[in-house]
Amino acid sequence: GYVGEAPATTAVANGMVRVKVLAQVNTEGSAIVVDKDSSTSTILDLRGKTVAVPGYSTVQDFLLQKAVAKWGLKQKDVGITVLKPPEMIGALRTGQIDAFIAWEPYPAKAQTMGVGKVLLYSRDIWKDHPCCALVVSEAFLEKRRKDAIAVIKAHTQATDFINQNPEEAIAIGVKYTGMDERTVRLALKSVNYTYHLSVEGEREYVKFLTSLKYIKVNDPDVFVKNFIDQSVLKEALAK
Repeated sequence: GYVGEAPATTAVANGMVRVKVLAQVNTEGSAIVVDKDSSTSTILDLRGKTVAVPGYSTVQDFLLQKAVAKWGLKQKDVGITVLKPPEMIGALRTGQIDAFIAWEPYPAKAQTMGVGKVLLYSRDIWKDHPCCALVVSEAFLEKRRKDAIAVIKAHTQATDFINQNPEEAIAIGVKYTGMDERTVRLALKSVNYTYHLSVEGEREYVKFLTSLKYIKVNDPDVFVKNFIDQSVLKEALAK
């Protein structure tokens, strides 16, 4: 299935599930959003403020923590609260939170609704960072490898279609999400769809999640080698 790479990493490292990453889904595609009338103009202005994340050890939590470290703040400088992305825009509008970080289309929707403005896109925090990945249970891969290859093949074809037919992809997005074209178009501008795996990106997740004490991995290289299976994608692309 399609999952965030950071929470999948956390789940596997903590022994909660046994899955492998077979393909990337997208890179980038998140943003930190503040109130449209806020005087907040840099990440440093979030000192003493409350920022909503979708959950701890999510890609967005990881990105916020990385931004805090990158711009010289400490974890304790920013208050973090957990909210579901559909609740974030309303919480920002009513002043319950000062900012949020979420995946698209919520940053785009906050803008088109006239509620928020983007403080930082995730590409500004970590360019080309892995976001979502396609994973499969080890048991399924062992017993039904041909089916796993077929799924990955369909995934690569869908990804190529999106990249080669952006206008049609927008129309499909409008049809099946019920959102207006402006929001869908704006959301897709910050998402890079790709199936190519990022071993180095996963290694970065492991190292940073370990530093945050979300996971404990003694050898990141060994973990990444076991977690990412590049052979299925290679077989799918060869067909």
